[in-house]
Amino acid sequence: MTLDALATTAGNTVVCTFTNALAGAATLTLRKQWQGANLNDAVSLTATGLSSLSSVASSVNELTIGTAQAVSAGSTITIAETYTVGQSGNYTPVLACSGTSGLSGNVLTVGALDTTIVCTLTNTYSHSITGRVFKDDGAGGGIANNGIQDGAETGIAGVTVTATQAGCASSVCGTAITDGGGNYVLTLPADLSGVIGLTESNLSGYLSTGGQVGNTAGTYLRSTDTTTFSVAAGASYSGVNFADVPDNQFLTDGAQSAMPGSVVFYPHSFIAGTSGTVSFALGKVSSPAVSGWSEVLYLDANCNAQIDASESVISSSLVVTAGQTLCLLAKEFVPAQAPTDAQNALTLTATFNSSFSSAAVSYSYVHHDITTVGHGAGLTLVKTASAATVLPGANISYVVAYTNNSSGLLSNVVINDMTPAYTLFQSASCGVLPLNLSACLITAPAVNGTGSIIYTITGTLVPGGSGAVSFTVKVQP
Repeated sequence: MTLDALATTAGNTVVCTFTNALAGAATLTLRKQWQGANLNDAVSLTATGLSSLSSVASSVNELTIGTAQAVSAGSTITIAETYTVGQSGNYTPVLACSGTSGLSGNVLTVGALDTTIVCTLTNTYSHSITGRVFKDDGAGGGIANNGIQDGAETGIAGVTVTATQAGCASSVCGTAITDGGGNYVLTLPADLSGVIGLTESNLSGYLSTGGQVGNTAGTYLRSTDTTTFSVAAGASYSGVNFADVPDNQFLTDGAQSAMPGSVVFYPHSFIAGTSGTVSFALGKVSSPAVSGWSEVLYLDANCNAQIDASESVISSSLVVTAGQTLCLLAKEFVPAQAPTDAQNALTLTATFNSSFSSAAVSYSYVHHDITTVGHGAGLTLVKTASAATVLPGANISYVVAYTNNSSGLLSNVVINDMTPAYTLFQSASCGVLPLNLSACLITAPAVNGTGSIIYTITGTLVPGGSGAVSFTVKVQP
């Protein structure tokens, strides 16, 4: 700084003023625009580091303008709104700023050349439908299958809900997907009116048990999982809920080979998705039509795939709860006169009825068990006896030779036989196992007992592979 020599005469007063101008200074004005608003809805519009702007929709197209506030270049400002009256789901928000190119989403970065910035948040009112999709399984003391969320029944995430009307593009007026709590908010076009259908699309493995129409005054139809009602322009609807339960599971088809006069067992399991009752029915078709095929179904209470002394035949429907597993054993008797290659196709049908429902809910599930006499699926069985005639009190041995005549591997071979009439079981053997067969489990009567003899062989029997099992019985005196 250089001073005039005259100004620096002794005794003169010198005053120096330094003025600092903020480089890149600008102002930001917040504006709130309502379009088609629900009267008296209100929000608080905030921007980081600035005073907030309160706006009340006193008219359907209310515009509220705040005061210009100073901001500096490089500042990062987040613009957001909070509803103090009304619901955000009723509006579609759009944020736009003039006087800057620094807006990204709802975050504004003030540029070095920005001077006068005006940011307007416009909320356009639209129809909305809110509700929930939930698991109607009776959890936590709720009532299963009643179409009402009660107890501790939880929401189901990721479910699509669709509103349809012929006047909408491709007849779809809007869609929504449920959040982690099963809740959804579906926005409709602002001018939509008339009758619409609101349909839930079940997740794979779920069944519909009912629905609630909320405040729509509409009707729900379970067969299409749709609530139908009339909408008025600008109106919102809530409590339109959908109730689902996991589908039941019924396992599985079976196929075995057996000798004439023997017995085979087919394990099945029924896993209940919700509470209710289940009944089972057996049917069969034999080819050729040989008499003597018969079957009975047991409840395998301990799920060990064997019929224990305490386990009984299923003769009536059974009560089940969500997640409960019923183990079943179908016992098939092979006629003594059945020729080689004869087959019997056993049909096992499970019919489930829900314990409670806003509408009758009944579902059927079917599995098939195929029994082939002599061989099946490439496995050939040949049975021979150690003697043609035996005196009372003497032993006779039987050998069942098995061969894989197919071109593929056979896994987990099961051979079923039975003590002949008027004989008593003495012993049984798996013989020498061929290559790739790792173990053989014999299930047989006690010594001097009678009944089924089952050889369960694990591993794989290669094409052309063969082996033999045997058992010995004593002819009764």
